[in-house]
Amino acid sequence: MDGGQTLAAKHAFEAHADSCEVKIKGYRAGNGRFAEKSFRDDVKNAEQIIDFCDVRAHQQSGIIERHFQKLSSQARIILLHAKHHWPTMIAVILRPFAYKYAKLLYNHLNVGESGYSSVQKFWKHSGEVAMKDLHTWGCPCFVLDSVRCRITNWQCKIKMGA
Repeated sequence: MDGGQTLAAKHAFEAHADSCEVKIKGYRAGNGRFAEKSFRDDVKNAEQIIDFCDVRAHQQSGIIERHFQKLSSQARIILLHAKHHWPTMIAVILRPFAYKYAKLLYNHLNVGESGYSSVQKFWKHSGEVAMKDLHTWGCPCFVLDSVRCRITNWQCKIKMGA
């Protein structure tokens, strides 16, 4: 992404956070796009702070590296499980989708010491996770009731404003 796209992503994230009544106070970032003047100026104008982690700052990168390692291991397990059950359709090229699903599971199901998941803390919502909405990744599914499917799609379009 270029600098303009990075700023657009920052603004979109902050708009989403604002809709959840969360105020973004600061960022911790690596150098690169985040160290550009346009990004730093935008952070300053929003009355936020930004901290930079140097590539050699092991005390900062260790936490995120462990997190990425956990997600990568979980994605590998998800992919291998799907490959075992549906070997003709599952390939390594689907790894980014397995990683994204591992991240979704982590954010919704990993409960910290506070008793809340990351999503619950971000949304400041203590509701239960709708387990019926979490499906096994990589399994084939079939629509057996076309009327219910059309109603569900219609309801989704209303919620999304389409």
